Amino acid sequence: MAKSKNKIVGNGVSPLGEAVYCWLDKPQSSNMDPDKPPRYNVTLSMSPDDPKVKAWVKEIEALTSYKNNWPWKMDSESGNMHVRFASYKPVKVVDSNNQPLPDGVFPGSGSEMRIGYAVNEYPGFGGGVNLYLNGVQVTKLEEQRSGVKFDNVDNGYVAETAGNHAKKGDLPF
Repeated sequence: MAKSKNKIVGNGVSPLGEAVYCWLDKPQSSNMDPDKPPRYNVTLSMSPDDPKVKAWVKEIEALTSYKNNWPWKMDSESGNMHVRFASYKPVKVVDSNNQPLPDGVFPGSGSEMRIGYAVNEYPGFGGGVNLYLNGVQVTKLEEQRSGVKFDNVDNGYVAETAGNHAKKGDLPF
């Protein structure tokens, strides 16, 4: 008996949504399964009452024979639908005029965006659908926060950099 395989059943562009989780600069490892390869991913928050979102959901539901395990979940706190898109490879990220974002600039939570995706139907675990992340168009950028900003400290430790090498005679030993 041949084993069932995943099958791409459609592709498109999502309605506009707000990023609540955004891993586009580096792939995110799975907390549940450390053997699973890390993935680039975005979770968009969209209003389930928006007519464009309703039509989009119906369009995806019509593509597949599976009627469970959807790539969206209702968020009880916001009342919005959270939709996850994921990829094992980095994807192109563009601005509202389809120009690539500058090197080192990545959208973070709060960014508004549309996602280019492929609909993947899978037979395992009772069957279901997931959305492959193929590209991102950012319409409002909230740049990813990479950490805390500290003020400089006078007479504090300064890490060695390319132009800041200690010479042999400068060392106290």
